[in-house]
Amino acid sequence: DEDFENAVRESALAVAGVKTIDVLRTSIFGNRIYVEIEISVDGSLSLDAAHDISEQVHDKIEKEFPLVKHVMIHENPYSAK
Repeated sequence: DEDFENAVRESALAVAGVKTIDVLRTSIFGNRIYVEIEISVDGSLSLDAAHDISEQVHDKIEKEFPLVKHVMIHENPYSAK
Protein backbone atom coordinates (compact mmCIF):
# COMPACT_ATOMS: atom_id res chain seq x y z
CA ASP A 1 0.00 0.00 0.00
CA GLU A 2 0.97 3.64 -0.21
CA ASP A 3 2.05 3.88 3.44
CA PHE A 4 4.39 0.90 3.03
CA GLU A 5 5.91 2.30 -0.17
CA ASN A 6 6.42 5.70 1.46
CA ALA A 7 8.18 4.03 4.39
CA VAL A 8 10.46 2.07 2.03
CA ARG A 9 11.18 5.26 0.07
CA GLU A 10 12.10 7.15 3.26
CA SER A 11 14.30 4.27 4.40
CA ALA A 12 16.22 4.21 1.11
CA LEU A 13 16.62 7.98 1.03
CA ALA A 14 18.13 7.87 4.52
CA VAL A 15 21.15 5.96 3.17
CA ALA A 16 24.10 8.28 2.57
CA GLY A 17 24.72 8.71 -1.14
CA VAL A 18 21.17 8.11 -2.34
CA LYS A 19 20.13 11.26 -4.21
CA THR A 20 16.66 10.27 -5.42
CA ILE A 21 14.32 7.33 -5.82
CA ASP A 22 13.53 7.06 -9.52
CA VAL A 23 11.31 3.96 -9.45
CA LEU A 24 9.73 1.99 -6.63
CA ARG A 25 7.53 -1.02 -7.25
CA THR A 26 6.27 -3.55 -4.76
CA SER A 27 4.57 -6.87 -5.34
CA ILE A 28 2.93 -9.23 -2.91
CA PHE A 29 3.27 -12.99 -3.31
CA GLY A 30 1.52 -14.87 -0.55
CA ASN A 31 2.49 -13.16 2.67
CA ARG A 32 5.83 -11.80 1.39
CA ILE A 33 6.71 -8.56 -0.38
CA TYR A 34 9.12 -8.10 -3.26
CA VAL A 35 10.65 -4.66 -3.83
CA GLU A 36 12.08 -3.28 -7.05
CA ILE A 37 13.80 0.07 -6.62
CA GLU A 38 15.92 2.35 -8.79
CA ILE A 39 18.08 4.83 -6.92
CA SER A 40 20.17 7.70 -8.24
CA VAL A 41 23.70 8.13 -6.97
CA ASP A 42 26.45 10.59 -7.88
CA GLY A 43 27.43 9.73 -11.45
CA SER A 44 31.11 10.35 -10.73
CA LEU A 45 31.29 7.53 -8.18
CA SER A 46 33.14 4.35 -9.02
CA LEU A 47 31.07 1.29 -9.79
CA ASP A 48 32.25 -0.24 -6.50
CA ALA A 49 31.10 2.82 -4.53
CA ALA A 50 27.70 2.89 -6.25
CA HIS A 51 27.28 -0.83 -5.62
CA ASP A 52 28.16 -0.34 -1.94
CA ILE A 53 25.37 2.23 -1.62
CA SER A 54 22.94 -0.21 -3.25
CA GLU A 55 23.95 -2.95 -0.83
CA GLN A 56 23.35 -0.62 2.09
CA VAL A 57 19.86 0.17 0.77
CA HIS A 58 19.17 -3.54 0.21
CA ASP A 59 20.26 -4.53 3.70
CA LYS A 60 18.43 -1.63 5.38
CA ILE A 61 15.13 -2.43 3.67
CA GLU A 62 15.33 -6.14 4.46
CA LYS A 63 16.21 -5.37 8.09
CA GLU A 64 13.52 -2.73 8.65
CA PHE A 65 10.73 -4.57 6.82
CA PRO A 66 10.64 -8.26 7.85
CA LEU A 67 7.90 -9.13 5.33
CA VAL A 68 10.21 -8.20 2.44
CA LYS A 69 11.47 -11.36 0.79
CA HIS A 70 13.65 -9.81 -1.91
CA VAL A 71 14.95 -6.39 -2.91
CA MET A 72 16.17 -5.75 -6.46
CA ILE A 73 18.09 -2.49 -6.85
CA HIS A 74 19.36 -0.64 -9.89
CA GLU A 75 21.63 2.41 -9.67
CA ASN A 76 21.24 5.36 -12.02
CA PRO A 77 23.70 8.26 -12.32
CA TYR A 78 22.28 11.35 -10.65
CA SER A 79 21.60 14.31 -12.86
CA ALA A 80 20.48 17.59 -11.29
CA LYS A 81 18.45 18.78 -14.29
